[in-house]
Amino acid sequence: MLFADRNMSKQFLGFTIDAEFTQFFNPFFIILLSPILSRLWIRLDAKGLDPSTPTKFSLGILFMAIGFLVLGAGTRYFSVDGEASPWWLVTSYFLETVGELLLSPIGLAMVTKLSPRHLVGMMMGVWFLTQSAAFAIGGGLATLSDVPKGVVGSMSLMIYTHAFLVYGAISLTLAALSFALVPYLKYLIGHPHDPIPTPKQ
Repeated sequence: MLFADRNMSKQFLGFTIDAEFTQFFNPFFIILLSPILSRLWIRLDAKGLDPSTPTKFSLGILFMAIGFLVLGAGTRYFSVDGEASPWWLVTSYFLETVGELLLSPIGLAMVTKLSPRHLVGMMMGVWFLTQSAAFAIGGGLATLSDVPKGVVGSMSLMIYTHAFLVYGAISLTLAALSFALVPYLKYLIGHPHDPIPTPKQ
């Protein structure tokens, strides 16, 4: 929202918007995309094409990475006089909301599905504990986008662009690691027909 306040054009679809309005995009896309993705999983499952849970998690991280990289590229190469089009932010929110929907609701469902019955409550607490740890890490990473007082225009845009690209690079690295672990994770959660990957000789 601070980026939108400092470095986003306020003209959107013929209307003048403020930075607070950008907080509308994430819940809007959640409401829009949730039924679409739910129906997609049902159709893919009926055809035997539903991706495994680890694959969905990996795709979620990948969508997060693409969302940050798109925003970083847009602000770096397509800004004018220190202002970027709000469409870059909308696109980023769309991609990251897809990633969120591939992670959060599926993760909660898998906690209840995979945990022993007498440990479901505790494991749900562990799930939220990991989220609190993520918020702490996110707070540290947020310092990359800290704009010093008095810095405006192109200078503040450079700071935000660098932060977005770093976030994208971190997410892309984690997505690659997650995809590499998919076969092993599938085996652990109940796909014994998929062999555990072994190092190449």
